Amino acid sequence: SQTMLDGTEQSLLAVPLDGSAKVKAQRKRTKMLLAVLSGIYVFGGWGIFYIFESWDLLESLLFTLSILTGIGYGHVAPASSGGMVFSAVYIVCGLVLFSYL
Repeated sequence: SQTMLDGTEQSLLAVPLDGSAKVKAQRKRTKMLLAVLSGIYVFGGWGIFYIFESWDLLESLLFTLSILTGIGYGHVAPASSGGMVFSAVYIVCGLVLFSYL
Protein backbone atom coordinates (compact mmCIF):
# COMPACT_ATOMS: atom_id res chain seq x y z
CA SER A 1 0.00 0.00 0.00
CA GLN A 2 0.97 3.59 -0.45
CA THR A 3 0.17 6.57 1.78
CA MET A 4 -1.37 9.44 -0.14
CA LEU A 5 -0.90 13.15 0.60
CA ASP A 6 -4.25 13.32 2.38
CA GLY A 7 -3.25 10.50 4.76
CA THR A 8 -5.31 7.73 3.15
CA GLU A 9 -3.77 4.50 2.02
CA GLN A 10 -4.23 3.06 -1.43
CA SER A 11 -3.15 -0.31 -2.74
CA LEU A 12 -0.72 -0.18 -5.65
CA LEU A 13 -2.58 -3.06 -7.30
CA ALA A 14 -5.97 -1.34 -7.34
CA VAL A 15 -6.15 1.24 -10.09
CA PRO A 16 -9.12 3.53 -9.60
CA LEU A 17 -11.12 4.22 -12.72
CA ASP A 18 -12.23 7.73 -13.46
CA GLY A 19 -15.55 8.39 -15.20
CA SER A 20 -14.27 8.13 -18.76
CA ALA A 21 -12.31 4.95 -18.04
CA LYS A 22 -15.43 3.34 -16.58
CA VAL A 23 -17.41 4.28 -19.66
CA LYS A 24 -14.70 2.88 -21.96
CA ALA A 25 -14.58 -0.36 -19.96
CA GLN A 26 -18.37 -0.68 -20.13
CA ARG A 27 -18.37 -0.05 -23.88
CA LYS A 28 -15.67 -2.68 -24.36
CA ARG A 29 -17.71 -5.23 -22.38
CA THR A 30 -20.81 -4.34 -24.39
CA LYS A 31 -18.96 -4.75 -27.69
CA MET A 32 -17.59 -8.11 -26.61
CA LEU A 33 -21.06 -9.27 -25.54
CA LEU A 34 -22.57 -8.17 -28.86
CA ALA A 35 -19.78 -9.92 -30.78
CA VAL A 36 -20.38 -13.15 -28.88
CA LEU A 37 -24.16 -12.91 -29.30
CA SER A 38 -23.73 -12.20 -33.03
CA GLY A 39 -21.57 -15.29 -33.40
CA ILE A 40 -24.08 -17.39 -31.48
CA TYR A 41 -26.86 -15.96 -33.66
CA VAL A 42 -25.17 -16.80 -36.96
CA PHE A 43 -23.73 -20.19 -36.07
CA GLY A 44 -26.78 -21.17 -34.00
CA GLY A 45 -29.11 -20.40 -36.89
CA TRP A 46 -26.83 -22.22 -39.28
CA GLY A 47 -26.91 -25.34 -37.10
CA ILE A 48 -30.62 -25.26 -36.36
CA PHE A 49 -31.58 -24.88 -40.02
CA TYR A 50 -29.18 -27.73 -40.78
CA ILE A 51 -31.00 -29.94 -38.25
CA PHE A 52 -34.64 -28.81 -38.77
CA GLU A 53 -34.60 -28.77 -42.55
CA SER A 54 -32.04 -31.52 -43.23
CA TRP A 55 -30.20 -29.17 -45.56
CA ASP A 56 -26.52 -29.51 -46.21
CA LEU A 57 -24.20 -27.01 -44.53
CA LEU A 58 -23.94 -24.76 -47.58
CA GLU A 59 -27.72 -24.43 -47.97
CA SER A 60 -28.08 -23.71 -44.27
CA LEU A 61 -25.37 -21.05 -44.46
CA LEU A 62 -26.94 -19.52 -47.57
CA PHE A 63 -30.34 -19.27 -45.89
CA THR A 64 -28.88 -17.90 -42.65
CA LEU A 65 -26.88 -15.23 -44.46
CA SER A 66 -29.81 -14.30 -46.68
CA ILE A 67 -31.90 -13.71 -43.54
CA LEU A 68 -29.06 -11.82 -41.90
CA THR A 69 -28.54 -9.51 -44.86
CA GLY A 70 -32.23 -9.17 -45.67
CA ILE A 71 -31.77 -10.31 -49.26
CA GLY A 72 -33.98 -13.41 -49.08
CA TYR A 73 -33.61 -14.88 -52.56
CA GLY A 74 -36.48 -17.32 -51.93
CA HIS A 75 -35.02 -20.33 -53.69
CA VAL A 76 -34.15 -21.86 -50.29
CA ALA A 77 -36.99 -21.69 -47.77
CA PRO A 78 -37.98 -23.80 -44.79
CA ALA A 79 -40.53 -26.50 -45.57
CA SER A 80 -41.24 -27.82 -42.06
CA SER A 81 -43.55 -25.99 -39.69
CA GLY A 82 -40.79 -25.99 -37.04
CA GLY A 83 -38.42 -24.39 -39.52
CA MET A 84 -40.96 -21.73 -40.42
CA VAL A 85 -41.67 -20.86 -36.79
CA PHE A 86 -37.97 -20.79 -36.00
CA SER A 87 -37.37 -18.53 -39.03
CA ALA A 88 -39.91 -15.99 -37.76
CA VAL A 89 -38.41 -15.97 -34.26
CA TYR A 90 -34.89 -15.92 -35.72
CA ILE A 91 -35.65 -12.87 -37.84
CA VAL A 92 -37.16 -10.91 -34.93
CA CYS A 93 -34.24 -11.81 -32.65
CA GLY A 94 -31.82 -10.74 -35.37
CA LEU A 95 -33.56 -7.38 -35.76
CA VAL A 96 -33.31 -6.75 -32.04
CA LEU A 97 -29.70 -7.93 -31.78
CA PHE A 98 -28.36 -6.07 -34.78
CA SER A 99 -30.25 -2.86 -33.99
CA TYR A 100 -27.71 -2.42 -31.18
CA LEU A 101 -24.79 -2.66 -33.57
